[in-house]
Amino acid sequence: MSLIQVSSLNNVKTYDLAGGARLPQFAADRAKVGAKRGLHARPGAQGSTRHVEVLQDLDFPGACQRARFSADGEYFMATGCYPPQLRIYELRQLSMKVKRHIDAELVQFQILSDDYRKVALLRADRTVELHAQYGVHFKTRIPSFGRDLQYEPATCDLLCAGAGPEVWRLNLAEGRFREPLSTGCAAVNVLARSSAHGMLAVGGEDGVVECLDPRAPARLGLADCGAALPDGALGGGAADGGAGGGQRGVSGVTALAFEQGGLVLGVGLAGGHILLYDIRMHRPLLHKDHRYGLPLRSIAFATAAEAASEHVVVSADAKAVRIWRREDGLAVTTIEPAADINELALCPSSGLMLLALEQPQLGVYFAPALGPAPRWCAFLDSLTEELEEATDRTGAGNASAGELYDDYRFVTRADLDKLGLASLIGTNLLRAYMHGFFVDARLHAKAQALAQPFAYEEWRQQRIQQKVEEATAGRIAPVRKARAAAPPAVNAELAAKLQSGDGLSNRARKKAATGEGAAGLLSDTRFGGLFSDPDFAIDEDAAEYKILHGGKADRPGSTRVARGALAERMAEEGESDEDAEGGESDADDDDGDADDGDDDDDDGGGDEAGEQRASGRRATPVRPAVSERRLVAIEGGLAGADVSQRARSATQPRGAGPSFEKQLAVAEAAGEIRVSGSARGSAEMTFIPLARRKQLEAKKERAAQQRDPSERRGIRELGLKSAQPKDYRRR
Repeated sequence: MSLIQVSSLNNVKTYDLAGGARLPQFAADRAKVGAKRGLHARPGAQGSTRHVEVLQDLDFPGACQRARFSADGEYFMATGCYPPQLRIYELRQLSMKVKRHIDAELVQFQILSDDYRKVALLRADRTVELHAQYGVHFKTRIPSFGRDLQYEPATCDLLCAGAGPEVWRLNLAEGRFREPLSTGCAAVNVLARSSAHGMLAVGGEDGVVECLDPRAPARLGLADCGAALPDGALGGGAADGGAGGGQRGVSGVTALAFEQGGLVLGVGLAGGHILLYDIRMHRPLLHKDHRYGLPLRSIAFATAAEAASEHVVVSADAKAVRIWRREDGLAVTTIEPAADINELALCPSSGLMLLALEQPQLGVYFAPALGPAPRWCAFLDSLTEELEEATDRTGAGNASAGELYDDYRFVTRADLDKLGLASLIGTNLLRAYMHGFFVDARLHAKAQALAQPFAYEEWRQQRIQQKVEEATAGRIAPVRKARAAAPPAVNAELAAKLQSGDGLSNRARKKAATGEGAAGLLSDTRFGGLFSDPDFAIDEDAAEYKILHGGKADRPGSTRVARGALAERMAEEGESDEDAEGGESDADDDDGDADDGDDDDDDGGGDEAGEQRASGRRATPVRPAVSERRLVAIEGGLAGADVSQRARSATQPRGAGPSFEKQLAVAEAAGEIRVSGSARGSAEMTFIPLARRKQLEAKKERAAQQRDPSERRGIRELGLKSAQPKDYRRR
């Protein structure tokens, strides 16, 4: 396994010095304790270094926010969280010199001297801290929330920009605030100062850059970067006013940097664009797009090592670091770390760069095309040369660094039960992490070999079978008669359901007929493993499956089967009731014809109804009048299960249960509903609650008990069935 990750773009190699496999935090701390006690790991043993450490302890608990080299090139400083802290590294010793904790989150810091002795820190609570060699020296507050810091050594002024048009000046020699520098910006995002001529560049959130002279507060020049962008660069174009007029204020200035000579100014915008200005001109020399649409974080100027006259620009947004030529904007190479970038720190006169990332470890990259390795880590040159020679001998393109934490395996509690390692919970062999544990890779391999002794043979047979199928897939198969496609080996029931369209809507069935929708899964290669890989087999006995599909499985004793059987029984009872009613109605028709002497039209209607019944077709039902209500006696009363069954039968297809008329008659006989009015459009049906029905029954019982025996009884109390008039209208 290689120690360094190598990426190559446009024949320019970039080495990721911090990209190798590392140990978890607890194992790294254990290794540090062992190193302090003099316990050194043997080469190749677990815990030995698997990556190049340019600087020791080059990490933070949470993330790194800012990074910067000192002017003399002997020290490196970085801020991070959590907790907020400042770390100072001495490059000659390749180690951390001091670590200082801060009371609030740090927004920016500025080195006031050539070394580490004097530093100014800008906190998120509007506090400015001045640190000396011994620690905190002085604290003060500024009127607005700060965003950037700069130091003017000619006047000893510390310049603080923030959420306002002013640039506050704190004179460190006199110990007081001076009159602030006024700008035309709504708020100032970033400051940049040229060490060649002392000009101060102020970048506002409205896309305007102003150049000032701190020694004589007067505006030297102004450039509207939003208007200088090409049409459509930010989605504006002619529709927004043309010539970039509608792009003003859309993209604020987020990064500024002067070239070493002081004549070229690089401006980074929030929309991912970079403009290079000559300070003697109002129009930009070059426009560069990062293609991500993210705010620029840092801009730096460098000189290529191959040609001293070829100047390059190193720009960084949250996703990538792009190195491109200053003359024409052509890309040299690109670096894309795994985490978001907060700031870029380029080591002076070298090809080494350190990235402040949204992860504990800082990014360390070395590009020999930009320059040689710095003096304090000259071993990088020989290391990269040896790596190139090894690559040429093996013919490998890029070296890989293996997996993260490759000396440990993450297992859950269920995995421990399968491996028989559940008894190790609570010991030093397992380290709890999130919803599982970290276990030593060697212990995991031994336990897996004991728990599954034939796992390797099964895997080997599967690989052989897979290779054979891949080799025979390209052969020309003999032409055979078309046969029905064999069901897949895995999830055959799901495949049959998708092909038949059961449980799908009409729209989904139309898509399935054209090969789209759910049925398209069978022919889609992306989901081929669903019907061929046993790992994707649906376990119908699993608790999750029963929770999601508990009422849909047609199994003996299931709810769906019980409902189907009950519906069939009620349908049979309904058909027998219809036959009985049909016979009774026929007898009534005969009596009516003999007594009343109906005309031929009525007889014809009866014949048609008889023909429909003879042919097995049901005639169109006619809604009965209120006076034609009939009471149907049922045995055993009306159970709650019958009521729920009738409610469910309303959703079943026509003919699967008793008609709605019979259901109403049964409900009215049981006292559940009350029907009043006429059938001419003013009928009213009222549902009687169970509690009310009980009250009415109790009232009737009390009335029956208290009735006088000599009182005359009505005919209605006899419960006789009254002869209902026959409706001879044509049905």
